[in-house]
Amino acid sequence: MGKNDRELFLLGRIQKGDRDAFDALFRLYYVPLCVQASRYVEDAEAENIVQDLMLYVWENRRRLDISTSLRSYLFTAVRNRALTLLGRSRRKAEVLGNMVRSMDFYFLPPACPLNELVALYDEAMAKLPAAVRETFEQSRFEGKTYKEIAEREGVSVKIIDHRIQKAVKYLRQELGGLLLEPF
Repeated sequence: MGKNDRELFLLGRIQKGDRDAFDALFRLYYVPLCVQASRYVEDAEAENIVQDLMLYVWENRRRLDISTSLRSYLFTAVRNRALTLLGRSRRKAEVLGNMVRSMDFYFLPPACPLNELVALYDEAMAKLPAAVRETFEQSRFEGKTYKEIAEREGVSVKIIDHRIQKAVKYLRQELGGLLLEPF
């Protein structure tokens, strides 16, 4: 039995819900996938990416349609997820940089460093309901349209609009007079 045949056999067993086959896949690929992801992001983020991918594989096992080898699919997925995370980080830094440039210096002490602003922002975001926070981040940091988010989430565009309005209102309240126009 060749390597590709073994992968197909393993994938077939996973798709049928065989936890032992999934455990074998996890043990076989976890470390190499973490190494792949760590080429792009910090080690802790790399592990999160791989764990999320493995969770995705298990939860979507019946719908997985892998046209390449299982190995190629996993390594490509890890690379894509790492690059997406990098893009979000850059977009978040860009948005926060814009926020700093638009600060109302009458309300913000001149010595307030960017990392304090980021900490305040992260703290406020953590208090939002998960669906609201994720919708806001997809819109502002991933550059997705309301329609794209609605399709991805399986809800109406009106719900997406409501979530983003809720997030913006909350962030304005939490960040107070720190910014002239935060979002």
